[in-house]
Amino acid sequence: MTPVKSYPVKLAAQGGMPTSLFDPRWKEPAIAARVAFTLYCRSDLSNARAPLVAVPPATATSGRRSDLTDARSFALVHVQDVEPAFGARRFKGGSFGELHRHYALGNGALNFHAQAVCFGIDDAGRFFLHATVGRFDGPWGNDAVLSASFFAGVEPIGAIVWNEALDPVGDKRASETGRDPRVHSRFDAIDRCELSFTARHGKDVPAASLKDEATKPKLSRARRSVVVKELARALALTDVDARQLQIAKLLAGVGSMEAHALVTEADPCADAAAITRRALIGSPT
Repeated sequence: MTPVKSYPVKLAAQGGMPTSLFDPRWKEPAIAARVAFTLYCRSDLSNARAPLVAVPPATATSGRRSDLTDARSFALVHVQDVEPAFGARRFKGGSFGELHRHYALGNGALNFHAQAVCFGIDDAGRFFLHATVGRFDGPWGNDAVLSASFFAGVEPIGAIVWNEALDPVGDKRASETGRDPRVHSRFDAIDRCELSFTARHGKDVPAASLKDEATKPKLSRARRSVVVKELARALALTDVDARQLQIAKLLAGVGSMEAHALVTEADPCADAAAITRRALIGSPT
């Protein structure tokens, strides 16, 4: 096992920290780890309960669409000592100033970004992923998936996945927290985090008119959670006809962009554009 370095860190202001998104100090692993620890200390994880999800195949070289994805790897070798009041003893994590995707379209350009991306785990089993995700320029019909997948050597432990539509232009706060017994039991062995930022523009997601999206009510958070879980079950069905019928029922009455986002959240590796298109065309009335 690769030896790790332990750094007791105080919460007082520290010199040497990045002062902008493009500060070269983000590229220094020890500094990037300290940025994540500082944010961890400022986060309330006392009620974190959701477990990690399965590591999406999109984080593997065989499944990632490189034309849509900015992927980074961070070695979790810097271990920080945690004050007892935080409910844990040790923490490790990392950060990146920006993950970015640029597309040159026929009528202009489109830029997506995930900025100040911070992630980490503690030995109590808690984890977090925080970032500012957004876009500028370009037409409607965009979404992004930001994931942090944890590994112990070649063994996948689990992933944090955030996915939302990025319309209209602007930034959104991506924030996911949770607790998982695998993080607690495998804390010492977890040695790597794979970051993946996949940004899809209107040519890669279903085309939808603004009128269509405006006239269909958005799902409530509770209903959305239920639909995503049911979609995950439906997508796993081996009977193609039953699978398509179930998906169409679940997405009936949902705007096409929101339907695309729901399918992507249920399975980040699915061809959400094709699935949504088929479902909405054949949705029962």
